[in-house]
Amino acid sequence: MCRYNTEVTNEDYANGVKDEYGCIYSQDGKRLLSMDKEHTYDTIEVKDGVEIVCDFAFYNLTSLQEVILPNSVVAIGKFAFLSCGSLKSIYLSDSLKEIGEAVFVACTSLETLDMPQSLISIGRRAFEGCNLLKTIELPDTVVSIDTKPFVKGMELKSRSKRFVVEDGLLIDRENKTLIQALNDTDTVVVPEGVEVINDMAFGDYRTLSDTMFMLKLLRKVVLPKSLKEIKRFAFEGCVNLENIALPEGLTAIGNEAFKGCDRLKRITLPSSLTEIGGNVFPFGIEIQSLADKYVVEDGLLIDVETETGVQCICDTEEIKIPDYIIKIADSAFRDSKNLRKIVMPASLKEVGRRAFSSCRRLKEVVWNDNVEIIGGGAFNFCIELREVVLPQSVKHIGNSAFSHDIALCNIVLPSSLQTIGEYAFGFSRLETIVLPSSLQTIGENAFKRCRLGTVVLPSSIEYVGMCAFDNNVEVISNR
Repeated sequence: MCRYNTEVTNEDYANGVKDEYGCIYSQDGKRLLSMDKEHTYDTIEVKDGVEIVCDFAFYNLTSLQEVILPNSVVAIGKFAFLSCGSLKSIYLSDSLKEIGEAVFVACTSLETLDMPQSLISIGRRAFEGCNLLKTIELPDTVVSIDTKPFVKGMELKSRSKRFVVEDGLLIDRENKTLIQALNDTDTVVVPEGVEVINDMAFGDYRTLSDTMFMLKLLRKVVLPKSLKEIKRFAFEGCVNLENIALPEGLTAIGNEAFKGCDRLKRITLPSSLTEIGGNVFPFGIEIQSLADKYVVEDGLLIDVETETGVQCICDTEEIKIPDYIIKIADSAFRDSKNLRKIVMPASLKEVGRRAFSSCRRLKEVVWNDNVEIIGGGAFNFCIELREVVLPQSVKHIGNSAFSHDIALCNIVLPSSLQTIGEYAFGFSRLETIVLPSSLQTIGENAFKRCRLGTVVLPSSIEYVGMCAFDNNVEVISNR
């Protein structure tokens, strides 16, 4: 929820007015654009009349200890105080309505902060890494709280009837959503009435600060019968979670919801489940499915309605995908540690985005005809993949599909190929490439930092993106 323009353009900077303290303002004085990073600051008092503190305005001012904002300020933009590691106190305007995304991330010295009664919204990850900030009280004016805004272990108080704290759980009563778990404890009981567990509610790997948020003590979670949806990354990285039962009535589980929960050895999918995202469960988990839509076959969780391989749950050296599968879902095999060989079925038409990303031991892919689409990042960071011979049916290779495959020195492109996406083969070891006469589009940086010498463009080419080839590559056009 952002109603104010906190972005800064190059034109804004060019027209900005700098004061004697190094503060750069818009010409009308209503927006604080940035700070002169050459100055050293202990305390900054922003001048009266400023309404917007723009994105990244105080970014990485490591000596800054105190900030005083005038009562005219109504919004603080995203990352405004990111990595201000010495900042101890900030006076927030009595007119402040919005605290943007990640505003105070890694403000590791921030100890106190009073939320004004005017505040309406708090952005995602707003206080991540503020480990000395032990207490915050939410005013009753707040109507929007985004994903995981607060610090693990914080004592959060609330005057709001909509946003309440129950046993260390921040809950949006109006939307029946558990926003964030604040306490790292052995057991959590999610109260009845909650229908949604929000993105990253219990933690994830994607912290913007150096401090990891995951709840490392959490072993057991009791979910309510009212629960309908677990959103993406909800329990990701809860490394000791070993006991959780999915209730009947649950319909959807988001991407990577239980990724990294390596002690979670078995789980039962309820019959009500109709949607499972990518890379949801840890490798090695035993899944029992009561849902007609999902089955487990040869270590692969399958959506039988769409004939899609949803996720590999058996991290073995070789996998043969069942013959009726027509799509491998996004992130289905991502981060497999042991996979060396994959055999594709003749029925397969599409390989999803990041499907085999970071399968670092993958050496061999056995293709069958009929595959038409290789999604973005499908095989990127497969660092032992040396050779790829694509079937003649492939028409589209997505962005970064084989990027950072640092051993890849040979690829045979099919005669049906129409599109090569951005960075598709970037940072590989390709020395030669034969582009087929069907090819129409080559994306930006498609062959960035390869070892190509000469490339011949076929007459069919309609578009070649900027920096598709390095400057030292001789490009010959047949048009």
